[in-house]
Amino acid sequence: APIPFGDTRLTATLVGMEPSFLAARLALNQEDSEAYANIVSREGRYVMRSGWAGDALGGGNLLDFLAGHAAFDKGYGGDALRRQFAGGVRGMAAFTLDGVHQYLYFTPLEGTDWNMCITMPYGNLDAHISGLGRYMMHTALVVIPIIVAVILSLFFVYVRAVRRSSALLAQEKAATEDALRLAEQASSAKSEFLSRMSHEIRTPMNGIIGMNYIAMQNTRNPEKVADCLRKISFSSSHLLALLNDVLDMSKIESGRVELRRERGD
Repeated sequence: APIPFGDTRLTATLVGMEPSFLAARLALNQEDSEAYANIVSREGRYVMRSGWAGDALGGGNLLDFLAGHAAFDKGYGGDALRRQFAGGVRGMAAFTLDGVHQYLYFTPLEGTDWNMCITMPYGNLDAHISGLGRYMMHTALVVIPIIVAVILSLFFVYVRAVRRSSALLAQEKAATEDALRLAEQASSAKSEFLSRMSHEIRTPMNGIIGMNYIAMQNTRNPEKVADCLRKISFSSSHLLALLNDVLDMSKIESGRVELRRERGD
């Protein structure tokens, strides 16, 4: 029945089961595995036995039995096993019992002073490891070709991308070189045009200045002055035409040239 405890009511459930039922659950010797699980106290006494070593146990203490009948492998021993059990640590031991090489694995059960112990013959463990190795080998024979195929596919995709990038870079390089060559040609043409225009402009300017000087020196000679003025007018017209050509070239270069359709005479 529920028991009141302050503002709450406590209910406890007790489950009982036969030791034989637990022993059957602990038995791991299915399919001739010859593996057993036992629950043993830290002093070595059996709490629950699943039948390991049959009737040859001759007592209820696992540690005493192993100390008297088992031949431990190098690095293991009965005293070390007792210390590990008493300390509640996880560990293992290897020994030979009745001519059978076996392993003992143990781990503490949380909240108790008990250890779960599992014994297994060396041959069974070796067979399991060999089976696992064969399984891993078969898996590798299937997986490795797939991995190689994926790597090769990625490699071919990468090579194709590199080739495509190289082709694009070559095209860009060729286009850049063409643009540079055209720019150099345009710059050379511009420099040549400016050089010629400076020479062409200097010629009528020199004529205007010279005729003006001669006219000023011959102010009392009307015919000489009139001739100088005619030459100045001619040179001025030529200079104006040159300046108009320069302005037209400037408009063409800046893109501000305007085309007009006119009917010819």
